[in-house]
Amino acid sequence: MILFVISAICFSVNAIAEENIYSFDLEDTQGSWIRSQLDTRDVISTDKAENIATVYINVPQNGYYQFMVSLYHRWRESCPFLYFKIIDSKGTRFSDYTFSENRLYLKPGIGRWEYRCPSASPFWYLHAGEAKVKFWADAKNNCWEGRTVPMEGEIFVEKFVLITVDMEKMTQTSIKDENF
Repeated sequence: MILFVISAICFSVNAIAEENIYSFDLEDTQGSWIRSQLDTRDVISTDKAENIATVYINVPQNGYYQFMVSLYHRWRESCPFLYFKIIDSKGTRFSDYTFSENRLYLKPGIGRWEYRCPSASPFWYLHAGEAKVKFWADAKNNCWEGRTVPMEGEIFVEKFVLITVDMEKMTQTSIKDENF
C-alpha cells in the first residue's frame, strides 16, 4: 500500500495505484459528527438526523469514478440513509444517497460493515483536484418507503473510496477489504 500525504488539503490518501482504488480516511472531517473508534477502525459517527459533515478529497485525475462509502450500523427497526453533495474542482455538482437495510437477521446489538454506492449510474465523471464532499444521515421506516422516522442509533462511517471505471470495457475493480 502506498501512503500519500497531501498537506495542502490536510488529509491522507491510501492509494493502490495499480488497482485504481483510492481510499480517503475521514480524520479531517469538519462538522459535528463524532470521531471515535469502532473495534480497531477509526470512524466518525452520528445519531442525529441532518447532522451535516464536510470532508475534502483529492481526485487523482479526470475520469469516471464509482464513489463508495464504508459504513456500519446496528439498526433493527428502520433503515439509515446517507445523503451526499459533491462539488469537484471544476464546480460540477453531484447529489445522491444510499441506504442500508435494517439488521433484523442479526442478534440485537450486532451490526456489520458494508460498502454502499451513492454515485448514480453507478459512476460520476470527476475532474482532477480537490472535491468537497458534504454528507448527512437520516432514517426511514424501511428502505422502500419515504416516511422519515427518528434515528434508531448511531451510524458509523470509516472511509470514502473512489474506484476508477473503464468506460471502454465498462468494468471496475471489485472492492474487497484486502485491497486496503
